[in-house]
Amino acid sequence: AGAFKDWLPAVIQAIKPYYSPDDIEKGARWANEISKELEQSSVGLICLTTSNLQAPWLMFEAGALAKSLKKARVVPMLFGVDPSELKGPLLQFQCVSFKKDDVRKLLKTINIALDDNALEQNVLDSVFEKWWPELETKISKVIEQKNSDQESERRTDREIMEEILELTRAQYY
Repeated sequence: AGAFKDWLPAVIQAIKPYYSPDDIEKGARWANEISKELEQSSVGLICLTTSNLQAPWLMFEAGALAKSLKKARVVPMLFGVDPSELKGPLLQFQCVSFKKDDVRKLLKTINIALDDNALEQNVLDSVFEKWWPELETKISKVIEQKNSDQESERRTDREIMEEILELTRAQYY
């Protein structure tokens, strides 16, 4: 989400992303702040990964986003998540996978929502081609780091075998 927040205005300068981890002041009532921002938004992106897919707050935010945006679009962005894994309020929205063609289509949707501030299609295509490699590199690094962190959290085969041995011995003593 942070990478998109930085990247989107480089591609379409008229975009003013709202990114709750950075844009909500400490001590503020986050629900009020998010509701206020959603009322002014025309497109809402929900970044989904395998680690946050089941988070209760995510379902709450998706429902709040859907309720707040009457004419706008809610777009679940999938990072390593299959569309069939979506549940709850997320099922009602057309999702976007982190693939070049899908992200290009998403930008077209965002651009159309800008009405008079929208870029000409040929300009949008050109800027997208220029900035896509930067986003792809940033996201790849984030995913690589996340996978590395998850790998280091996994127990080794030896640890699992030792636990099985302990449990087996405990049954006989």
